[in-house]
Amino acid sequence: MEIEEVLCSTIDNSCIAITVPVAWPSERAAATASEMAEAFAALARSAKPRSATDAYDNAPRRSVFEAQGVRLSGLRNMINARFEPHLRMLVLTHARDVISPNDELEQALMTQMCFEGFTVQLVAIDLWSHDTHGRGHDAEVGLRKTYEVSLLFYPPCRCESEVEDRIIELTMATAG
Repeated sequence: MEIEEVLCSTIDNSCIAITVPVAWPSERAAATASEMAEAFAALARSAKPRSATDAYDNAPRRSVFEAQGVRLSGLRNMINARFEPHLRMLVLTHARDVISPNDELEQALMTQMCFEGFTVQLVAIDLWSHDTHGRGHDAEVGLRKTYEVSLLFYPPCRCESEVEDRIIELTMATAG
């Protein structure tokens, strides 16, 4: 079973629909309200790990996105360690409207990655405001802001190599 979710941006009022696969707990459709309630309860129980180690040691209980994130963690770690300046440029090109024109992007860190896209945490310094709290009135340091940006692939990728290819394509489009 799949659920289609619509995500909308509060910044530019654009929306995108994503498809979320759901492992429905029974083979047959629920016919009554009580059967539906029990099916939803079973689905909720299956989505929660029983212990902290279950989320990583027991693959059948992990969500699809967590499993994809684990499979893509090497790529994510490599991008963060070796290509952070490229990641900053990628975000500035494809999600510029998230960052204020007064902000200087200081750091970009990819926090999540799946076949649908990736999420980047950004740290920016507001060049027009100065943090005088506790530093006196002559402080020249702007306020630090943290943003989180998700860039989605369309259409979603089917495997790890497609994710890698898509990120390379986005990076090359940014450089060119």
